[in-house]
Amino acid sequence: MRRARTLLLAGLLLGPAAGLFLFRGAAASERPSVSVASAEPAVVRSQLRADGQTLLEAELAATLDAASASLARPAHGKARAEVNLEPAGEGRSRLVIVPPTRRLWGWRTRQEDGRLTITLREAPGASPPGTELVGLTVAVEVVPAPGSGDAHSDRSRAESQALHRWAARTLAGELEDGGARLDLVHAADENPDTAERARRALLSEATILLSIQLGTDEQPPARPQATEAMNHGLAAALQQALQDQSLSRARAVARPGDGAAASRLTWIPSAVVVVDRAAALAAWDTAAPDGAAPGTLLARAIRQGLQAYLREPP
Repeated sequence: MRRARTLLLAGLLLGPAAGLFLFRGAAASERPSVSVASAEPAVVRSQLRADGQTLLEAELAATLDAASASLARPAHGKARAEVNLEPAGEGRSRLVIVPPTRRLWGWRTRQEDGRLTITLREAPGASPPGTELVGLTVAVEVVPAPGSGDAHSDRSRAESQALHRWAARTLAGELEDGGARLDLVHAADENPDTAERARRALLSEATILLSIQLGTDEQPPARPQATEAMNHGLAAALQQALQDQSLSRARAVARPGDGAAASRLTWIPSAVVVVDRAAALAAWDTAAPDGAAPGTLLARAIRQGLQAYLREPP
């Protein structure tokens, strides 16, 4: 069996590779990009190594020899990405891409003319404490309770609109205090489908996407669930901030993006914050006699979670 190798070529680490590998710099028009022969659309997923490094894996409809045949030198670049090609069964091979940073901030794919092209998105640079959100855009959508069967009922509409008002006022104010801009991907009185939400989130050029989702009466908010590995760190940071505000059980949890527009996007890191239906009321923004309003605490926790996530080295 042929073993994978790793080679250093012009600023990009390459293994036995399928077709042309291109590396471009950090500008928006010069993002790291890998192109590889594949007769069929490939399933591309992010994975997390034991050492905390995020990587991409794609299974290709091409033999290792065929995939390796037309390796070309990439353009020069400052950063290094490790690209390996491994056997993956009869007539198939596996492409493994290790980004130049520990954290993968997003990727997109294009299948055209028998080739798969994967483009990586750069992570924001490190910022001094307190300035992590400055200049960034956070896209937000409000999602009805999943599987409740009453997405268009009077109650569900009222709850979704209450959450939308909270996002437009309380959450937006909290994020703006930190220097970020909040972009609501839909109006309070509309419920666009998943594809349209995803399209709007991409148009917003957001750094992060948050799905604020109503929980169900029957089931409390769930613990974090595994989906795309690139979202685990964001979900963990939000979960910790919610716990610090004593909101993780009573009000909301964060989990890797696996619902609504988040399920369609790999270009934007995402998380879902599930809010108890009982909390999505007009009184949610009314302060209790002994403390801040639950809505204020949740907005504060989200801001602190985002700052903690962005504070980590990319």
